[in-house]
Amino acid sequence: MTTGVTERLYYTNTRLAIADAQVMEDAHDGGDRYVVLDRTIFHPQGGGQPSDVGEIRTADHTFTVVRLTETSRDGVIRHFITTQTPDAAASLVGRAITMEINLEARLTFARLHTAGHLLANIVEEECPGLVGRRGHHFTGGQAFVLFDGVLPAKESLTALKTTLETRLAALIAENRPIATHADGARTVGIEGLKAYPCGGTHLEHTGEIGAVTVRSVKIEKGKELKIGYDVR
Repeated sequence: MTTGVTERLYYTNTRLAIADAQVMEDAHDGGDRYVVLDRTIFHPQGGGQPSDVGEIRTADHTFTVVRLTETSRDGVIRHFITTQTPDAAASLVGRAITMEINLEARLTFARLHTAGHLLANIVEEECPGLVGRRGHHFTGGQAFVLFDGVLPAKESLTALKTTLETRLAALIAENRPIATHADGARTVGIEGLKAYPCGGTHLEHTGEIGAVTVRSVKIEKGKELKIGYDVR
């Protein structure tokens, strides 16, 4: 087993799609092969954001990164890999590799994640008794943010949906800068709005989000407000 942590290059550069690294560990877990790198551009699934997809290449072989896991919030990241090349079983420990992620997918995840932060801020301002608790920033009509606290009246939800879409459009048009801070716990904040602890990938300005549609506003299980949304 390797020791230490994986340097997360995506913390400081969301658009970094290609980078070099060194293999620190090459092992198996339940029959699945994984490598640990000294640094990575691959974001593992967590915090409501999916794993990145892409490849790891040596001078001789190309490996597909099929999934990623992390041992702890600040621990090592395992890159589970497969290849169609039959002679690629030799250990990669100590080898220099090149990583490449699917940048289009990464930016879609970043747009959804950043939109979720913007939505959380607006809801907490419009409904002071609510607090954003969890986001799910997946594609395919799955993105949502959950809030709990003092729920609004059901008859006000239609008007709230309209207000959210109007304010989202305005804040996106203002193209506000987005800052990441890593003093202690990492936080992500949009200028003039509340910052949230977050380990995900984000854009540099709200204008990069694009158009946001509020898909649904509903009360779930009588105790949570669930707001579904999409970006386009």
